[in-house]
Order: sequence, then structure tokens, then C-alpha cells
Amino acid sequence: MRFVRYTGRPRAADAAYKAILRAQSVVVLDPWSAADGNIAWGFKLNGKAATVALRAHERDLFDLAAMVYVADELVPRSGGVDLWTREIEFALPVAQRALWEAAEPALAQCLGFLSGDVYRFEWLDRPKTVPKAASHRLRLCPGHDAVCLFSGGVDSLLGAAALLAEGRRVLLVGHHADRITSSAQRDLFAMLRQKYPGQVSLLQVYLEQSRKRRRRHGLPDKVEISHRTRSFLFLVAGSIAASSAGIEPVYIPENGLIALNSPLGPSRRGTLSTRTTHPRYLDLFTAAMTGLGFAQHVANPYVHQSKTDMVQAIADPDIRIALERSVSCAHAGNLWREGPAFTHCGYCVPCLYRRAAFLSAGLNESGYQHDVFTELPHLTPDKARDFRLLVRFARAAEHASEIDLIAAVLRHGGFSGGPNGEDYTARAVMLKRWAGSFMDLTRLRTSPSARRILGL
Repeated sequence: MRFVRYTGRPRAADAAYKAILRAQSVVVLDPWSAADGNIAWGFKLNGKAATVALRAHERDLFDLAAMVYVADELVPRSGGVDLWTREIEFALPVAQRALWEAAEPALAQCLGFLSGDVYRFEWLDRPKTVPKAASHRLRLCPGHDAVCLFSGGVDSLLGAAALLAEGRRVLLVGHHADRITSSAQRDLFAMLRQKYPGQVSLLQVYLEQSRKRRRRHGLPDKVEISHRTRSFLFLVAGSIAASSAGIEPVYIPENGLIALNSPLGPSRRGTLSTRTTHPRYLDLFTAAMTGLGFAQHVANPYVHQSKTDMVQAIADPDIRIALERSVSCAHAGNLWREGPAFTHCGYCVPCLYRRAAFLSAGLNESGYQHDVFTELPHLTPDKARDFRLLVRFARAAEHASEIDLIAAVLRHGGFSGGPNGEDYTARAVMLKRWAGSFMDLTRLRTSPSARRILGL
């Protein structure tokens, strides 16, 4: 499928742009027109609507991320030869065409590794007559010296709290996705602001297909919910915020197990399993942004720690309490639609990592829709699948050799292991440590019938 970025009506001199807009097969994505565009987006600063006037090059980057995010929802994976990989083309009028053309290989490789799709781009000169930006320019980062991506989950809370405890002035950047996670971001931010007054702000970006009835350009129906490219939008928002303030790096706190996201079974190989914080993806993203003139390096401070390691290390009682308000569930949006009784499904991989970490640290672990340890014999195959796969993976890792553990570390994508491979070794040690802890917990808490199913 082919998409074109709308940046206003073409002039007579904009022949290529005009021809693409008129093409029958192209889908026009319009994040530019405030009144009748088909992509709605905006910012909230500390919970209040904020007007942000992005510079031309920043706006080009943000619109690209918005288009990638929306296109991801519109192109069916069932049309690919392998029922997954898609070919997605973009025609984008931009202000600095030569810069984008030079950065295209790195950009295509970055997005391809993230979502498993093939990306092609056609760069055009952006028309001179475009709608005027808002006259008020909000200073995104007055006085801040760190940008930290903030999802509302355990890891981002701990990353933000660690920076604040060091005395840093932190701008949290969150993606306003569904009501549960967005609400968690606001509540956790309020807790941090009370604990560290004057040190922290929250910038949330929201982006979705416009719900207005009057739209200049229509869109196909949404057909995909995998959202493999969400982290590209998230990282772009953080990079733009950091660039505007001259801050480096952008912190993206994520435990090492989720970052590696080793495939637990055949259905989770390659991009069938998310690569949102995989070290190779972060390297590719940094390379693409460097090519575009954005110098912000992306750093994950928890690459060698599991969520269990991270939660067990918390000494601050305020942060331990705040953790209970965090949301890690992969199905959080669906749970909200079902009602407010639960914030976590209890059976997805993020829930399993979270619950194991909380149990190991003696934290409150209520709010789960299902207890896989006791309900396994009664769960549907779909709901039982992740727990069974995770137990099988942990059992293998528990007794694996170092070389086998390193192979597991690299199974989801290769990346640099340092001059002597020390990064591979550190991650392998982390994996074995987590596996032993997880299996001890599983043997202790599962019912006899569940242990029989798991072969324990």
C-alpha cells in the first residue's frame, strides 16, 4: 500500500506532489490540517493541553512517525506472502530533501527490523505555501536535564525515580494510548511530583485517526492491532523533546528480558514478538536519527537486569507503594473496555514478569484477572499458552550452559556484545538468575494439577 503525506494544496510548480495526490491507489494521510485532517494529534503538558510549534525538520520527523503508526493499522498482514511481512511505501514532501534521501537506508533498516515489513520512500520538496504554525511556542523543557520515556509501567517508573533521586530534572515523555495506561502515567507522575517537587514534568503525546465526520481525505478501515511501530512514534517524540532542549541521551528504561524478548516458541519468532527496546533496534534508531541530524543517543539503564532484579532492589517505601499503580499488561486496553475490576490480565508475558517480580519482593499483587499458578487447568488454550511457554523457556535456561544462554540472548536479533563479548555474558548471567528465581516461584505456587500440566 502506498501513502502520501498531505502538506496543503499543491502549487503549479509542485507537479510530482500533485500527481501523487491524484493517484487512485494512494492513501492520503493528513496530520497537518487542523480542521479536517484525518490524523488527530497533540500534546499535554502536566495534564493540560499544550500548543507546540515544531521547527520544520522536527515536524517532518513527527509526521513521518505519525504516518508510520497509522499505516501500521491500515495495511493487513494477511496480504503478505508469509501472512506477516508487508510492503509499505511513503511519499513525503519534506523541508530538507537531501538529508532525508541520505538517511533513507538507515531509516528503512530501522523500521524493517522493528515491524518486519519492507519500507520504501519517495522524498519530495515540501510546498512553500503550507498552513501557518501556531503563534505560541511552548518551551518543552525549561530547566530539565534529562528526558525519560514514561509508559506507566514498572520499568519506566523505576527509571524515572532513579534519575530524580540523583537530583536530575526530568522531562517524562509518554504516549497517550488507552485510558488505563494514560491514567497510570498521570497518577504516577503526580506521585513523583509530590515526592520530587520542582524536578519533574510530564509531556504526553496523543495520536490517532481523526474521529471527525468532516475529513478532507478518507481512510481505509483499521485492520491491524499489533502496533509493532508504536515505539518508533514514542522514541521520535522523546528525541524531538530532547533535541529542543539540547539534552542527551534519551532514557528508555526497560528490563533486559523484555528488551531481548527471546522467542518463547515458533509463534514468536522474528517480529512476531515485539522488538520495541531490543538493543539492535535502539542502535538502528540512533543511527537513523544521527543521519537526520538528531544527535540524541538512546540509553537503556537496565539492560543487564530482569524485572525481578529491579523490583527486589527497591528500598524506597514510597516507590514500592507507587509500583502498585503501574500498568504493564499487554491487554490493558481490552480490560478497560470490560470494566474497572482488573488492571492486569495475569496471563500475558508482561503480566507474568511483573507478578513474579512483585512476589519475589513481597509487594501487593492484586488486580489480576487470572491467577495462572492456580487456574492453569481451567484456562483456555490461548490464555494458558504464554505461561506454559515461559515455564518451558525458564526450565531450559535454568540448566543451560553459558554458550546456550548466549545463543538465547541473540536469538531475537544480533547486536554488539562489546570488545570481548562481555555484554553477551552479562545478559546470559541475568537470564540464568531470573530463570532460577522464576522456576522456584512456579514450583512453590502452582497447584498439583498445574504442575502435572507443566511437567514439574
